[in-house]
Amino acid sequence: MLTDLEKQLHMYNEEQGEVSAKMARTDDYQLVIAICTPLMKRVHSQIQQSGEMVFVDSSGNCDRQNHRIFLLMTHSTAGGLPLGILITTSENQATITAALQLLNSVLPAERFFGCREDGPRVILTDDCLALQQALNAVYPGATLILCVFHLLQAMWRWLWNSHNGVAKDHRSYLMSSFRRIVYAGTPSSLEEGYKVLTQDPTAQKYLKFLQHLAEIFKRKEEWAICFQSELPTRGNHTNNYVESAMRILKEKVIYRLKAYNVTQMVALSPPDWRNITSAVLPM
Repeated sequence: MLTDLEKQLHMYNEEQGEVSAKMARTDDYQLVIAICTPLMKRVHSQIQQSGEMVFVDSSGNCDRQNHRIFLLMTHSTAGGLPLGILITTSENQATITAALQLLNSVLPAERFFGCREDGPRVILTDDCLALQQALNAVYPGATLILCVFHLLQAMWRWLWNSHNGVAKDHRSYLMSSFRRIVYAGTPSSLEEGYKVLTQDPTAQKYLKFLQHLAEIFKRKEEWAICFQSELPTRGNHTNNYVESAMRILKEKVIYRLKAYNVTQMVALSPPDWRNITSAVLPM
């Protein structure tokens, strides 16, 4: 299968007249594949936002071998635009780092609108430690921030976990209080909101909640909206662009079936990215 995959990538690169896809093996025998189609290369070189902000998301269970697919996208006035695709056999930090480094080798000279090795100014992800560490290793100059939707979703799930012992009548109240902290307008109001919540009689009934809140608050620079005012986020605080693209990939390309092997996944990905992009962008 790997021989067929290498042949498929070679054929695709010959069709494009340039190197747009590569595969490699890591030291621990993990497979990594990086794809940057001509369309994606034009986004890198011609869209200013590609150097300002990149959204990254991943998904598994898309093929028979359960490879992980990573999508990199940026935003524009027309909608989300793709910047690259990674396919890996693992989601550990070393594998993702190797995949990102391989992607750098197929990106155009004007990558990230001329930022080159520095990468984009801001990278927005969900709360995946391995992915964040890999991005930080490959693009140390980028500021990593968390998707607010995933942050609030994780808190909501924590509150509804019966093992944490939060009464049903108090879950919505604590969630609303936490949300006000996330969307605080200034660092001082953020600190004040956190202090008020920790001293709230309802919150003080739940020691586990206060401990969990304290752990999240240690990372406030990654998710608090007030710390993003100087960053070129242009009002983007969630991963909606790449989440939409991932949904289209699963529903319109793969049809929610684990029917492909990795060679077939690579074979269908580059041409069908035209369909994904046209579905993401309003025509």
